[in-house]
Amino acid sequence: MNRLVFEDVPEGLDTIAQEERRRFNARIQTLHQQFMSIPLSILVFGQSPSRTTPVAEKRKQIRQALRDAHHNAMFSEELTNFGVPLADRSKEFIQGLGVHLIIILLEDSAGALAELHDFGSHPDLLPRMYALVPKCYEDGYSAHSVLKFLYEYFGAVHWYEPNEIEDCNVLTQALKRVRLRQEMESFIRMRGGAP
Repeated sequence: MNRLVFEDVPEGLDTIAQEERRRFNARIQTLHQQFMSIPLSILVFGQSPSRTTPVAEKRKQIRQALRDAHHNAMFSEELTNFGVPLADRSKEFIQGLGVHLIIILLEDSAGALAELHDFGSHPDLLPRMYALVPKCYEDGYSAHSVLKFLYEYFGAVHWYEPNEIEDCNVLTQALKRVRLRQEMESFIRMRGGAP
């Protein structure tokens, strides 16, 4: 975890003020650590983890990077059943309501595209979604429907070039979005909202 770096106590403060500045710095450091250490539950949708494509590998890397950052990052495929037979849509809908964030790596994944449209029509799930989408999809139906809402209303779409999979910018963008969601969750908890 990143630690705040404080400058030395500035000149011009008397001894009493300098001591208070040191206490202030310690309080801020503690609050910063608390603020940035809230773990999130995150679903990562995309190509099947059994595939060996660069996009499937990137999905695995995103999940691992989030786990390394102490988040509960999951693939819906690895979650257990509910004890009764449910359609995949119902299972994933329930999972989606239980997480803080849903990251969708859309490229070449019919399942992720279906999840995008299923969840994108639900007002409780749409704000939890973040889509990573190839620029070559910009003229399709999805771009002019659910992705339009995600992008224009929530700023929750990263349109990427093909090289961004290999150069890790897609991973970087996912981590940035998680950090923003983590900050929002920190505000919610600090004001006494639900954990």
